[in-house]
Amino acid sequence: MANGNFGGGDGTLANPYLVEDAQDLTAITKNLSGHYKQTVHIDLAGVEWMPIGRNDTSSYSRFSGSFDGNGFNIYGLSINKPTVSYLGLFACLMPPAVLKNIHLVSPAVLGKYEIGPLVGSIEQGGYSGAELPIIDNCSAADVTVNGSYEIGGLVGSAYVEANISNCHSSGVVGNKETPGKNVGGLLGSAYNYGVNFDNSHSSCEAIGRSNVGGFIGYVSPGTGRRVKTTKCYAEGPVYSSGGYCGGFGGYLSQTDFEQCFATGAVDAPSNEVGGFGGYTSDLNIKDCYATGSVNGTDNVGGFIGSANLYNAYTITNSVAFGLVTGTQDTGGFAGSYSGNIDFTSAFYDSDKTGQTGTTKGTPKTTAELAKKETYVGWDFENVWSLISGVLQLIFTLPPKKPEVNVDFTQTVLLRDGFFSPIPQYWDTVKGEWTVRTIPN
Repeated sequence: MANGNFGGGDGTLANPYLVEDAQDLTAITKNLSGHYKQTVHIDLAGVEWMPIGRNDTSSYSRFSGSFDGNGFNIYGLSINKPTVSYLGLFACLMPPAVLKNIHLVSPAVLGKYEIGPLVGSIEQGGYSGAELPIIDNCSAADVTVNGSYEIGGLVGSAYVEANISNCHSSGVVGNKETPGKNVGGLLGSAYNYGVNFDNSHSSCEAIGRSNVGGFIGYVSPGTGRRVKTTKCYAEGPVYSSGGYCGGFGGYLSQTDFEQCFATGAVDAPSNEVGGFGGYTSDLNIKDCYATGSVNGTDNVGGFIGSANLYNAYTITNSVAFGLVTGTQDTGGFAGSYSGNIDFTSAFYDSDKTGQTGTTKGTPKTTAELAKKETYVGWDFENVWSLISGVLQLIFTLPPKKPEVNVDFTQTVLLRDGFFSPIPQYWDTVKGEWTVRTIPN
């Protein structure tokens, strides 16, 4: 136990401080531009946690160094400060901060604005544009998070462009008794610049009063800017008391979505409600789908509540499957739209959605959507899979089992001086080769 003195290292990138306990974590506040590496599981149960870094008039109060969780867990993070903002393990990051391999288990965070188990907010600080903040291979499992604005299952908000990859979250974000605004299963909101996401997902239940999404609540990169989200998905149910609600995102603008999907049920007794996105503008959607049921009042769609074209809006090879229920402006793919948007390759299941019409999506029956010939021009070699009538994205499937079950390409030197092959068997549970133990 280092008790705040670290277990080694000098804080450089080549020789980071070694973090061994809760006191070492707290000591990071003494050098917010340093580099750190966790070496053991850490339990914060019973610790009155003060988030690392903070947001004030000095950018030097924000964390700009690096922290490598090294695959170890941090248990029991608990913060209950309903009148305080910028709460999480880290209160505030600024470029060129890097967080990686950090895994939070059962974090509980209650605050006001900018609330997330890992990071409250990513801010600009002394941003020069040269290096973007990075969050990679981080997770928050069994989260309980709530606040008034900008609430996420991993990160509360971002006000500068950042890259988030290989991350996931599970649990509950928000509640119906005191619902917040800009609520997302992974990220609450992204303003001004937006966030690029890759290979990340959330199974959180997301609850709020406006701009609520299973993955992200609100994203608007600003004039002339675009961000990209690739191979990401949301699985949890979504509820918004005030609309602007989607299985993936509540309010989505100026984003390129590729190979993304949402499966959670979406419920909002209000407007702008969709199986993937609630209110949307100037999106590029390619190879995406939504399967959850959608219930709202106005502008309710199986994939999009409302689609609005200001500069450019494209939809390519995407489909909606969930039941759609609403009172006005409903549709199998989009509830409503403005501008000259082409819905030719925006399919919807006319049987399952309960919708008809061709102006806001292209209807196909359940039987048609179970056949590959329906999907003319769709990539079934690298992107899509259709097995037993079930359409899926290939990146979510387990690796294919090799045609042979034994690999004798590796060898081991035996005591008698001869080389002998190591038999490797395909583990169907892990989806990988497993070496059989050779007894001495």
